[in-house]
Amino acid sequence: MSASADSTETQFLSGHGKDDAVPWKFLCTSGAHSGVWTNLPVPSQWDVKGFGHLTYHKDATNAYDERGLYEHEFLVPKNWSSKRIFLVFDGVMTDTAAKLNDQSVGPVHQGSFYRFKYEVTSLVKFGATNKLEVNIAKHSANKSVNDAERLADYWVFGGIFRPVYLAAVPQEFIERVAIDARADGKFVATVFPDFPELTNLTKETEVEAQIQTLNGKNVSEPFHSAIGSLRLMGNHLEFSTLKSQIVSPKLWTAETPNLYRAEFRLKQNGKIIHQFSQRFGFRTMEVRDGDGLYVNGRKIILKGVDRHSFWPDSGRCLSEAVHRLDINLMKDANMNAVRMSHYPPDEQFLDLCDELGLYVLDELAGWHHFYDNNIGPKLVKEMVMRDVNHPSILFWDNGNEGGFNTNLDKLFGEYDPQQRRVLHPWATFSGVNTAHYLAYDKAEIAASGKKVYFSKNQELVDTNDATKYIYMPTEFLHGLYDGGAGAGLDDYWRMMTASKLLGGGFIWTLTDDGVKRPDTGEIDVAGNQAPDGIVGPYREREGSYFTIKEVWSPLQITREKYNAFTVENHYAFTDASACKFIWQYRKNARLAGTNSGFTIVRQNVIKSPSVAPGDKATWKFAPEPSTAGFQFDAEALRVEDPQGRELCTWVWPRQTNPDFEALLEPALLHATAVQTNGVVTVTVGELTATFSEQTGFLSGVQRGAQKFSFANGPRLAVGTATLRDIHFTEDGPDVVVAAKYEGDLQSVIWRVNGNGWFNCRYTYTAHGTNDFLGVLFDYPENLVMHKRWLGDGPFRVWKNRLRGVTSGVWENDYNDTLTGFRGWVYPEFKGFFSNWRWLQFTTREGNLTVLNESNVPFVQVLTPDFGPDSLKANAFGAVPKCGLGLLDAISPIGSKFKEAKFGGPQGQPNVLSGEISGAVSFYFGKLP
Repeated sequence: MSASADSTETQFLSGHGKDDAVPWKFLCTSGAHSGVWTNLPVPSQWDVKGFGHLTYHKDATNAYDERGLYEHEFLVPKNWSSKRIFLVFDGVMTDTAAKLNDQSVGPVHQGSFYRFKYEVTSLVKFGATNKLEVNIAKHSANKSVNDAERLADYWVFGGIFRPVYLAAVPQEFIERVAIDARADGKFVATVFPDFPELTNLTKETEVEAQIQTLNGKNVSEPFHSAIGSLRLMGNHLEFSTLKSQIVSPKLWTAETPNLYRAEFRLKQNGKIIHQFSQRFGFRTMEVRDGDGLYVNGRKIILKGVDRHSFWPDSGRCLSEAVHRLDINLMKDANMNAVRMSHYPPDEQFLDLCDELGLYVLDELAGWHHFYDNNIGPKLVKEMVMRDVNHPSILFWDNGNEGGFNTNLDKLFGEYDPQQRRVLHPWATFSGVNTAHYLAYDKAEIAASGKKVYFSKNQELVDTNDATKYIYMPTEFLHGLYDGGAGAGLDDYWRMMTASKLLGGGFIWTLTDDGVKRPDTGEIDVAGNQAPDGIVGPYREREGSYFTIKEVWSPLQITREKYNAFTVENHYAFTDASACKFIWQYRKNARLAGTNSGFTIVRQNVIKSPSVAPGDKATWKFAPEPSTAGFQFDAEALRVEDPQGRELCTWVWPRQTNPDFEALLEPALLHATAVQTNGVVTVTVGELTATFSEQTGFLSGVQRGAQKFSFANGPRLAVGTATLRDIHFTEDGPDVVVAAKYEGDLQSVIWRVNGNGWFNCRYTYTAHGTNDFLGVLFDYPENLVMHKRWLGDGPFRVWKNRLRGVTSGVWENDYNDTLTGFRGWVYPEFKGFFSNWRWLQFTTREGNLTVLNESNVPFVQVLTPDFGPDSLKANAFGAVPKCGLGLLDAISPIGSKFKEAKFGGPQGQPNVLSGEISGAVSFYFGKLP
């Protein structure tokens, strides 16, 4: 229970969220565990807890009559007897009928994501036990509610999933306020008092307000609206002229989330009869048609993601911890915006967006379908009245993807003094083109400001409208599995930000919405319908997450030469000098060791360059020379925002590497070779290698009694090869095995060294367009246990997702994760890895070490999976089948709705021609 003098007092009947839920008596009428009274935590979703039917996209036809019956007993303080009492539900799925002490509290409420309340003053037993009964129909009696909320691309749950509480107020009280606080310090509040008897009004009745900091320091004198300003609005009185002017307020933006609070006091005859506090921010939001989005007079670009309210163990019943986790995930990825999809969130989430700094698109529920003209106006009113004072909210969304009841558009402004614009996500409306999932060339047209739309097969339809529209796709780069999201973002974002009409963009989506099934305990992502996130169900970060973080870093830094850098400032309000620049010298873990990571051998906080928002400048900085008396392997620049959050870290490795000194170990043994039974056999001490006389490829390796199943290479990933000749020669302590070919593969030369290293040099010819190029070896996946490598990591890359990885020594155990579909152990073990210098496998047969002597740009580890053909859509890339690939070109990955080639320049096939050579060295067993 919470209270202060003359304020609203609250008594929670439930928990505040999933982590402190309160048990109520419960009975489910059909489906699993039905027909028996038991206990259920409130708030929660009963189907996630094992009751009824758990379904995605739509209710099961045999579950149309599924209901949840709740009972809960509670005491009401005796000293509340002079107050008016309201029963408040913050969110219930779906149709809600309630009784208090056997009496109906009011009409059935329809609509899941909205706060609603009943006055129950006459039904309450003060100082005694009260009994609340709630009867909830999961499937609404209103068809349009089911169409808008329960015929949608997400899990459709049931139950009381947000808090339930009592609110106690004086007989006359302030019901709510609606604030418009501008960047120039102008403050206007519309106050809605509730007087049960208008005869109680006197000439001395007034509303007074005072603006304060969040710690209670007054920043204005009290200002008020007297009786002469009252007007009757239905059963309520509206004060419309409560105004003030603040000199130089601290402004709210996502970069500077400065908040104030307004204390409102309802007074009669000088006495406060009710006081009410509302947090807000001074912020002016403008949509300048044919130009862009402006906050406080400065142009902004929204870098956002679509977010479902979701947690695997609790459905849409969340907690403050989950909200903070999600917001910090977004801000850590350098996002500044979030779109509520496809319904308004918990109010606590919006409170935290205000506090931590995120721009918000708040959305009325609807996915291809919409509320009718009866229920829709009620739910718009409930949504806007609850959310209107959040400075984080820039737009209202009227449904999604055709789920627009256009009759509701004008209603948002009736409750919003800021007159935020209303969007129709995926359509062009209110001067903003929000088209979803356009192919790169079509998005380029939309970014030019043309009002165009595209048929289902992406055919361009020109409306011949000369107006220039702001381009802000509310969904783009669909993140199914490992496709989309970060893959293609570098291309799209360069193209989009080149437009003067860009308002921003929102990636689909934040999380893989996998439910932990109560019947099996397994994570269920409903096939390919729910695994669309850049993080997993429990917020496991995927590779695309880090690509987004780098691409969307508000400071972009390029090293032009040793002591010259280009700094681009993509902030709207923050000068680069406000950020912290940390220069590091790093020493990597060694190949001969067993650990990963790096040691910082020297670190300095350096003077940050002054680059204004929107500007680009050359920054001169001279690092210490390599002869400064200490050894290092890489230089790094870590940049933090003014709050200490990492924006990005850039790493520049040195070209020399001491690990390659292992190749120079003196030969202690003498290699010998024989040619018998169709193979060339080379022996060095206890090590034996065989090469096929039919293919010229390595066919086997054995050290003592231990065989290594590494073989069948280096064969071409693409192209022809017919062996023309194979022979061997002795060269000092080494044996050289040389093979020459006809076709695209020209030659392979093996040198088996007396020190135990195998050098392999190969040359092939590339021509035409190819998904990938290089050479391959076989190795059984079931024998691989662990890998450790020096190169970019820790995540794999695709041709159209090369950013988001950094140079270092990385390691991980084998996993068979299929991104977004199974496992959720990240980073994925299998795939393409870039800029590698060495790679070491731990296998059941022993260690296998590979050194990259010729800067082969990519290494492929095993063969990644993409899931069943019926589910993967276009979210896959072409990969050769191998145990180890040494690749000069790799493939891009597509997204759910588009092949990679429709996603920009980096999504095109590789075009390489001419002769390509590579050189690597292998060591089988423990390094000497």
